[in-house]
Amino acid sequence: MFLNKYLDDLRLKILYTNYNEDYLNSLEESSFKEFYTLLKEKGFNYIEDIIFNYLELFTINKKYVENL
Repeated sequence: MFLNKYLDDLRLKILYTNYNEDYLNSLEESSFKEFYTLLKEKGFNYIEDIIFNYLELFTINKKYVENL
């Protein structure tokens, strides 16, 4: 699972407790990475916390939020 590149072990363990494993495995790394990169470019802090608390955001197509 690619999320281990972005989250520490504790957050990852909790994430697997809070979300269905099938859902987590269905996430596409390329889409996730695009949204992650967008947040970094926009100067967001605490991206790890955003991933942890709002994982669904990372499934949104980048083009829908680029201009916000």
